[in-house]
Amino acid sequence: MKKLSVILSLPMLLFSCLKTEEQSTAFHKHLVVEGRIEKGRGAEVMLTLSKGFSESFTEEELQDIVVRWAKVSISDSENTEILTGRYNRDYPTRFLYTGSLIRGRAGESYTLTVEYGGGKWTAVTTVPSSTAQLSDISAEWVSDSLYRITADLIPETDEDSYMVECNIKGQGTYFRPALLGILSGQRQTDTRRITVNRPIDYTRITSYTTLFRERDTVNIRLLTMSGFGYEYWSMWENNIINSLNPIFPADSNLPTNISGSAAGIWCGYAARYYRVIPPAK
Repeated sequence: MKKLSVILSLPMLLFSCLKTEEQSTAFHKHLVVEGRIEKGRGAEVMLTLSKGFSESFTEEELQDIVVRWAKVSISDSENTEILTGRYNRDYPTRFLYTGSLIRGRAGESYTLTVEYGGGKWTAVTTVPSSTAQLSDISAEWVSDSLYRITADLIPETDEDSYMVECNIKGQGTYFRPALLGILSGQRQTDTRRITVNRPIDYTRITSYTTLFRERDTVNIRLLTMSGFGYEYWSMWENNIINSLNPIFPADSNLPTNISGSAAGIWCGYAARYYRVIPPAK
């Protein structure tokens, strides 16, 4: 049975309650949240129970830590919606809580509440008022079978940060963060040229390349997010990169805005979507 390292599996599992091995030998499971509400769209929430960085598990055992029976709700200043949980093979947990009645609005705040196993956790986030964009997107052949995507990132303000995500047409709807695609925009208003790298498939590290392949039609999602979003995702990416280097540890605690003993993130985003098709050779 194929074993998967926790740190190479799911973004929401990249958390350890052990700062160092010397501090404690006990590991206590707790709720881990990865939730989002996007401008113009309903909420999406994935829930798991945590595992330690040193633990490994099979793909089947991964499903044992997915939380499927929680009551998950979001509220704005006037309404509350209970999210519906259902199987979704495109997402890492294969189970997703979604909403459709309450949709993200620019500048509005939303409260997430999770009730499970006698516990209750909350978090608050705000959808950004501004939305960055990409322009002059180009795909350039690097070899006969690989190409590189570059684009100009155009911010609206100097207060937000950004994350570039991608998926490949025909390979599911879930967007993964592009490698080195978490960008701080604070105090920066100038347009800058960026490279959109291929997201890492955490179960196939040995075959990874930053370039896209010949038959890849790439869907790009540019997210505008808060400073906390940048703090969380940049540390998450740092753990991913360090996990590939045996010299450096990859057990840093991720920040969280979830109340109580839970971990993870509930974050508001403003997004723009793009599609890139490689040019004819």
